[in-house]
Amino acid sequence: MTVRKVWDGKAELEEIEADGPKGHWEGPHALPVQPSAHQWSQSFANSKVGTLSSNIGEFKDGRVVLIGQDTVNDRRFW
Repeated sequence: MTVRKVWDGKAELEEIEADGPKGHWEGPHALPVQPSAHQWSQSFANSKVGTLSSNIGEFKDGRVVLIGQDTVNDRRFW
């Protein structure tokens, strides 16, 4: 994983490359921070599928909460 800060630290860009039981995977992530809402956005792409997905994240009660749609086996979930 390679991570670099952009926008004077208000966002991060990540490049992830991994090997696992189902093969090789690569994907970029963009994580801009929304200070007034105490949240951040997480946008990522999967090299195998070629689509862009997004989540909204925040710290709540000592946990990270991510909200967004996901697709598994061509089914969309919230």
